[in-house]
Amino acid sequence: MRCIMCAVLAIRVLAISPDAFAAGSDKATTQTPPVCLIAQQDLDEAITPRLPLEEPKVQPLPLASVGSSRSIDGIPQLRQDPDALNTRDGVADAVINGKDVRLVFVHEPGMCPAVGFEIWTPNFAKRLYASDLDSHSAAMDEDLASYGGRSYLVVRSDGPLPTFRLSEFMPRTKPRLLCELTPVATTPEDIEQAKDPALCNAVVQGQVEAVPMETTEPVTIDADLLGTDVAKDMGASEGWTYTMKDKASVDLFNDGHPVRMGTVDGYRQMGGCGKDEKFEWPVLLDAHDLPDPALTQISAGGDRASLIRFHGAIYLDGGASLGSNFPYHVVYKMTRKGSAAMCVFRTTHYEVKPQPETKGSDDPA
Repeated sequence: MRCIMCAVLAIRVLAISPDAFAAGSDKATTQTPPVCLIAQQDLDEAITPRLPLEEPKVQPLPLASVGSSRSIDGIPQLRQDPDALNTRDGVADAVINGKDVRLVFVHEPGMCPAVGFEIWTPNFAKRLYASDLDSHSAAMDEDLASYGGRSYLVVRSDGPLPTFRLSEFMPRTKPRLLCELTPVATTPEDIEQAKDPALCNAVVQGQVEAVPMETTEPVTIDADLLGTDVAKDMGASEGWTYTMKDKASVDLFNDGHPVRMGTVDGYRQMGGCGKDEKFEWPVLLDAHDLPDPALTQISAGGDRASLIRFHGAIYLDGGASLGSNFPYHVVYKMTRKGSAAMCVFRTTHYEVKPQPETKGSDDPA
């Protein structure tokens, strides 16, 4: 099965002058701000698939330093209004572009919660900014990012692969939207790793042959037939169902000895805000055309999995689409001892859309 972990990404040192990030330009322009281009690079780096496959961090942008959260008890200005839609959870010290401020963490309760913050003066005499959680139709998170010595407001949509909105803080701590970064499909796909360049180029150019399968009536498969490793990795006891949808007799291991195999589709329906999960992979079949855990277990696949043929050899083509938590595309060569990744493709990148800046940006107190 795929290795899914939380990736720890090293934040690189920015070799850009802080002047490049200065706020409050007077000129009307739609030129992409430098900070947006660097955020785009960070996001693209986070979702670039490399072996072993690891899901990107939930928030891959470099975050500003914020003090530890403490209780709001004893602060009269933060007393919770019983009729308020948002709930205040705590307060922390922070510095935004050289100004000492207090961050008050808030969330909007519900099945798909939105999480943000308010910005107050150090003595809580004035609230400088408040999250507009009600305006978002889906769950979202707010964070403070740090680039070139400046702080930026980041609003991350809560989805399989999120959209990011990056805003700069004006002199009186009013955020102004700079750009939106949205995941889009990379066409044609980029080759990130290639053990067999000819094969990988053929896949990108669509010059491989699909191995025909026998389409059959879907059959529900008991998790016990899939092997202990597969059952554990897929979470067989946590709501997964398994269906075998097609079969074939093919030389899967390219050793001159065809085997009987089928494709199993694992599926788990998630409630609330969760995205339904899906995983396909090939299994070897016994004389009754059923998976046999005593046979070789194949630890390769993806949200989609199919067989392809190139120069007479058979490969497993697996991956996950743009709608998944981590889009990727890998081509595996199968042996009786396991699987080897021959090609790793990048299927997705972030597109940056700058926001027009009007002359004389308003920054009310």
